[in-house]
Amino acid sequence: MVTQNNFVPVSSEKPSGFYRLCLYLVRLIAWLLLRLSKNKISGRENIPKTGGFIFASNHASHLDPPVLAVASPRQLTYLAKIELFKNPVFARLIKSLGAFPIQRGKGDMKAIETAASFLKAGHALVVFPEGTRTLTGKIGRIRFGAARLAILANAPIVPAYISGTYKAWPKHGKIKSGNVTVKIGNPIQPESSEDTPSSCAKLTKRIEEIFKKFEEEEIL
Repeated sequence: MVTQNNFVPVSSEKPSGFYRLCLYLVRLIAWLLLRLSKNKISGRENIPKTGGFIFASNHASHLDPPVLAVASPRQLTYLAKIELFKNPVFARLIKSLGAFPIQRGKGDMKAIETAASFLKAGHALVVFPEGTRTLTGKIGRIRFGAARLAILANAPIVPAYISGTYKAWPKHGKIKSGNVTVKIGNPIQPESSEDTPSSCAKLTKRIEEIFKKFEEEEIL
């Protein structure tokens, strides 16, 4: 079984052949099912070409991780609930695609420290600051995790907003075709290197403001 202690992230600079094959299949499915193509992804130039960064996105569907993989020119590492790693075959698959186990809702400091080490080593890490999929399609409460991780690793946060995955596959719903777009914002650099409640709250508020702005633009 894959655990936090034996997990080694895949290279973010040189994607494996298996990852490239899976990404090709994901792109094909995304194009057929979600009509997601490059012209529906804006702001790709905001993704750093090198170095570690947090790819922070709203979370409305199980489709969000593969959509972000299509949107990013770099290979990504994901935080995934540890229950997904109980099946050895599935665990090997998602590990190959860059998933990393984390115990949700338990203050998993070990996972945070490990994730920070990935960022310092130059990996691109996907984080969903809401912590879970929305039940309404609207952005939920933004938690401190992404901000704290950015401060600990001194890594920029690249905000992303995905639209359309909630309609295509909502929580507790059935999957269907949809129309998905992705907006990628400018990187946010932590202003403080101190891991304090106030610095985390300030950075979290910035993330929330950007998400809300993206959401409002989508409504308009």
